This record gives sequence, C-alpha cells and structure tokens, in this order.
Amino acid sequence: MNLQENLKGYGQYLPWLLVATLSLALTLKSCSLPQPVPTPAMVTEALPVPVLKKEAKIETAIASGTVKTYKPSIKASLPLPAEVIVNPDKQVTSSNIVQPKETRQIVSQVIDTGTGETTTYVSDGGTPWFAFENRGSVSLDYGFKRQETTPTARFNYRHDLVQIKQIHLGVSASAYSDGDYFVGIGGAYRW
Repeated sequence: MNLQENLKGYGQYLPWLLVATLSLALTLKSCSLPQPVPTPAMVTEALPVPVLKKEAKIETAIASGTVKTYKPSIKASLPLPAEVIVNPDKQVTSSNIVQPKETRQIVSQVIDTGTGETTTYVSDGGTPWFAFENRGSVSLDYGFKRQETTPTARFNYRHDLVQIKQIHLGVSASAYSDGDYFVGIGGAYRW
C-alpha cells in the first residue's frame, strides 16, 4: 500500500480539518488582539444590590472639601455614555476591570471623607436560586465515537435558558460528520 492510497481514505476529513484549523487560527488571533473598549451602546448603569434598593442616600460632608477625580479628558477613553462624556459636572472617581466569573459579583465604591479618595471593592455575590439567562456556545470536536475506528468531527450547539444555583438548563444539538445527530434538552453544572 503506497502513500497515495493511505491518504485517499482521509480525503473525506479534509473539509473538517480545514474548518478546525481556521477556527483555531481565528481563536488564537482574537486572543492576541487588544480588547476593544466597549461602545456606549454596550454600557449600562449598574443595578444596586438588593439591600440598597429601599435605602435613601444622605448628604455626607467631605473633610477635605474636594473629591479626588481623574482629569476630565479621560472620560473619552472610557466606555461611558455620550451624555456623561460631554457633561462637565460628571467626573470619574474610579474605573475598574472585574474579572469574569461564573457567579455574580458585587462592586461597591467607598469614599474616604477625610481624603476624598474613592476605593472600589469587588466581592462574590453568589449564584441565584433561580434566574433566566440567555447564553450560548458552539464548539467543534474531532475524535472517535465508541466502537468506531475512523475519526469523526462533531459540531455542538448549546443555549442556556434557566439557571438554578450552579445548574444551567437549556437546549443542545450536535451534528456529526458521519451524518449522525443529536437534539435535546439538558443541564450543565459549572464551577
């Protein structure tokens, strides 16, 4: 058996190999690019934590007489709504990056009335007992099915709709290069 005969049997997998290679190349390229600054359309005002929803704010004197802010021109470099950027009365006291996690995170800003400095604290908010969600994922796998000797490519799609603590319920589908497929519902545990 020569090399040409050996390669002939793998010709059916060439399109899947090209798709997998292209997907890997695009993923690696996107990981190496600098992250874009979110556009104002992506910016939303943070919701208060439940314990603060019914509490009224009070006037607090600042001993220093001033609040420490960043220079006004910095607002144009941050993902802020246009009305905040152009309003001279609105100034930036802090802007932080919160690392993504599976659980909710609570961001609290505290001002030191003696110095006028603002400090931001991030804490784990835990997982909700019940929440609706709208999150999906796709993946492409290449390997062997049980009791099969030829490699198979598999395309997976999953869309989560409901979360109960760390269990995510949703719909899923898989299509295989050999023509087999799966469609169903299920749950996933994430940590």
